[in-house]
Amino acid sequence: MNSLRDLQTRFAADLFSTAGGSECWYLRSDGLQPTHRLDIYRNNVFSNYREALRAVYPVVERLVGERFFCHAVDHYVRAYRSLSGDLGDYGRQFAEFLASFPAVRQLVYLPDVARLEWLVEKAFHAAHRPPLDLARLGQVPPLQVSRLQFSLHPAVLLLASVHPIAAIWRANQADRDGSVAEDTTGSESVLVRREGFEVVIETLAVADFAMLSRLADGCDFGAAYAGAVAESGEFDVGEFLRRHVATGTLADFRSGRIPVSAATGDRTGPELQKL
Repeated sequence: MNSLRDLQTRFAADLFSTAGGSECWYLRSDGLQPTHRLDIYRNNVFSNYREALRAVYPVVERLVGERFFCHAVDHYVRAYRSLSGDLGDYGRQFAEFLASFPAVRQLVYLPDVARLEWLVEKAFHAAHRPPLDLARLGQVPPLQVSRLQFSLHPAVLLLASVHPIAAIWRANQADRDGSVAEDTTGSESVLVRREGFEVVIETLAVADFAMLSRLADGCDFGAAYAGAVAESGEFDVGEFLRRHVATGTLADFRSGRIPVSAATGDRTGPELQKL
């Protein structure tokens, strides 16, 4: 006798199988052929997945068309099983899938557009955090600024691409016709953040992106600053801090170790007076 677990496992396998001919003996068909009853269940499951991914990836769908999008999602559903009780988590690996899906191999930008749309989804649902405490920041001794470790707001996410993904994303919003300017080429470094109930996408300068990426990775302010200057000697750290505090990109900070050079008065990093 089959256990309930065995029956459920068999049912799930048949739902996602592309092979025909299953007898589906475990189904009560109520007058239908068991395989037809299974088709009803299968159609409902795949339809729910299509709608879930359509809600997250409207630009990808617009780029490839509704019919092909559903075709791609059906392949994705069979390749990547849901590991969460939250249907909203299911599209997490869709960009990875598109990168290996032969049918879209020529659309080299498509996986990164999907990655951007996934970040938009994550930013929209991210937790709220209060703004950075400027009074507390102002109390930091200048020589300790280089060792501060800033954290980004949970609704702030970063993505670098060799393709103009932000331009493609903007061109394919509901109020646009999909046309991207002819001179729009090359890589883009993108910041995704939530502003009220809207998600904003900003294209960043390389130095700004380098600094934010290093801060997000846990680097202290001095090390992040050095990385930004290496990208552009014209990097203005004061303007960077003012802008990203004002927009809520930087949400908090903590003090790291006081640099040894502070005891000797050797100021090698950015100071608070500059900010």
